[in-house]
Amino acid sequence: MDSDRTDMLRNKLVKSFPLYVVLLTILLYLYWTLNESVSVEVEVKPICKSVSLNSFYNISTENISWEVLEHHINNVLPGGRYTPPRCISRWRVAIIVPYRDRENHLKVFLRNIHPFLQQQRLDYGIFVIEMETSKPFNRGLLMNVGFNESRRLYNYNCFIFHDVDLLPRDTRNSYCCSGHPKRMVSVNNKRNYTKTNYFGGVNAFSKDHFIRVNGFPNMYSGWGREDDDLYHRVLNAKLTVQKLPFNVGRYTNLGHQQATLAKEKYFSFFIFLFYYRLHTNSVEIK
Repeated sequence: MDSDRTDMLRNKLVKSFPLYVVLLTILLYLYWTLNESVSVEVEVKPICKSVSLNSFYNISTENISWEVLEHHINNVLPGGRYTPPRCISRWRVAIIVPYRDRENHLKVFLRNIHPFLQQQRLDYGIFVIEMETSKPFNRGLLMNVGFNESRRLYNYNCFIFHDVDLLPRDTRNSYCCSGHPKRMVSVNNKRNYTKTNYFGGVNAFSKDHFIRVNGFPNMYSGWGREDDDLYHRVLNAKLTVQKLPFNVGRYTNLGHQQATLAKEKYFSFFIFLFYYRLHTNSVEIK
């Protein structure tokens, strides 16, 4: 009798085994699903928005030591990198600075430009590209080197080519890129460029636009001419130049002894055969 009951129980268990397997599978599935839904909260940062600031930016031209400069510069990572802590910047900006024998200018530039860029909540890095003293200064070559090297370190999508002796005076001068190459200097304490063909000093290019114009020319050693050539490259690439109104594109020029006018390494006078006026191919930013 007991043997019959045991056999019946065994048979029931055998017949019910598939059901138990299905129920166990469902329970395990629900368990893992519930565990996956309870995840660690991740902070989702908003897109950085411009902060309303007083338009006038107060700069300091005092000559200070490197030790004092380090004390003045805050929140900057090694290599001149800064990322906004509570938002994501639309633009990842590389500031390319050609440099040689301007130590005082460089210290003043770094002291002022870092807080200026941080007020605009930009994700940026500053690259000082130095020319060796044994060769003639070649600004265009240094700009191209800065463009290539900065891209290897970070995924920058905006490049601002910046002379070390120019400091912005208006916080509305946004250090970012747009739909066109941008001339950012309209007036400084020495000259007014609002009605000239000037395309030097500080220029902003998106990565795609700089590649499209094939960068700066490498053929000019000395002062000047590479900016005129760059302007013609922009025109030849069927791009227009944006320029800032004079009350926004204000800069302080730190001043320096005039260098030797650049000479072409090659016979490139054909560059200047067709000359265009900048204001007829520009869009003014309001």
